Amino acid sequence: MNTNGELKQEVRQLLRIGKEKARTGEDIAKLLGVNYRLIRLTIRELIADGLPVISSVHPPYGYYIADNPEEVTEHLGDLRHRALEVLGRYKDLKLASRKILQPHQMALI
Repeated sequence: MNTNGELKQEVRQLLRIGKEKARTGEDIAKLLGVNYRLIRLTIRELIADGLPVISSVHPPYGYYIADNPEEVTEHLGDLRHRALEVLGRYKDLKLASRKILQPHQMALI
């Protein structure tokens, strides 16, 4: 089994520069003989280390290293949109679950 540092280096070598050269996480996992979850975690570590890795949710799908400000700006917008969607679902679920979360609270009529 690869060490964490070796896996990061191998993933880094498989990532290509520019959106048109995106490579799926499944493809990277298959090439390295590991599971996709480990690839996602490794990519998060590479980003934390300062490598601008982007995951494209528009064709071509996959991971790539940002090549220009437009790629970064587009991805930041996608991340913001997804974050707001998650917060909206959080709020809705919290409201929908209030009877479960606070079963003994009296309702004011």
